[in-house]
Amino acid sequence: ETGYYNEESRSGLTNAKLHLDFSGFAPGLKSETMIAYNIYYFTIKGQSSDYMAYIYDPVTEERGATTHLGDSQSEKSGYGAGYLQDIQFYEKLYWDYATGGHKVNLAATYLRRNEAASTSSSYNLVQNYIVEAKYNYADKYFVELIGNCAGSSALKRGNRYGFFPAIGAGW
Repeated sequence: ETGYYNEESRSGLTNAKLHLDFSGFAPGLKSETMIAYNIYYFTIKGQSSDYMAYIYDPVTEERGATTHLGDSQSEKSGYGAGYLQDIQFYEKLYWDYATGGHKVNLAATYLRRNEAASTSSSYNLVQNYIVEAKYNYADKYFVELIGNCAGSSALKRGNRYGFFPAIGAGW
């Protein structure tokens, strides 16, 4: 008989997003905040495939073939159960300014993501700190500078964070 498995699962997702305009305090200043929580529970039931095995005993030099039945004790056996969980937080503070043909955009962003999985007892924290500066003249000339400090707890200590700069220009 061939093996099979069935996965039964439940999942939940919650997101909240908030936009704030601080133009009354500082013209062009805005904020964007997001929080997300995702959860996924699962149970796997099934049976391993039956298979033929060739056995050799080096001490007695006996050889032979045997049939092994799948691991099912009943119609369905449990393979495993667990959950995957993801929590995210995002905050962006940005300022837009325009006068004459000049446009300036400055932004600071923070992103944090916590991931956990019960099946592998793993936990991963990912963080990003991003700073952006953009300049545009007459919608014709562009300059953009970006600095991204990104890190992950999945990486080796001492190498968990890196800085990734970028520059762009166009006309």
